[in-house]
Amino acid sequence: SLVDAVDNTDNTTIFAPNNEAFNNLVKFTSDNKIDLTDALLKSTLTLHVIPGVVYSTDIPKVTAPVKALSGDLVTIKIENGTVLVSGEGNTKPAKVIKADVLHSKGVIHVIDTVLLQKMVGSTSSPDKPSTTSGNSTASSAFHSSSVLYLSALVPILLASV
Repeated sequence: SLVDAVDNTDNTTIFAPNNEAFNNLVKFTSDNKIDLTDALLKSTLTLHVIPGVVYSTDIPKVTAPVKALSGDLVTIKIENGTVLVSGEGNTKPAKVIKADVLHSKGVIHVIDTVLLQKMVGSTSSPDKPSTTSGNSTASSAFHSSSVLYLSALVPILLASV
């Protein structure tokens, strides 16, 4: 689980999507009838955790994509004074909307978009949601999973206070 992955890894940076980011992803998965398997969910969630503590002041020193716990690459950069983060599947980067929240194992940055792996053959993504009607089962499944993800982060945040 994500909690185990974080608990067993010292010095981590977590990019935690806000509720709006999850709502956009729920709509996207529903509209595109994406089957949210446990493996897909785990790889998506672990894409948000990178080894090593990267504070916002360290971002200018990051010159190449970094490998997340999922094994996928995450790009972190500053553009016009804004910290941007993206997975290989994002069509636009996530913005860091709250930086440098300390927790017992490292640092958390709150972002406005869920990070994504590259989806083979896909031309859309939840940071550019479609407008077709969708599958409420996928939406419910992902919403439940996103709540679990957020609830997994709460103990980490509280432990750092």
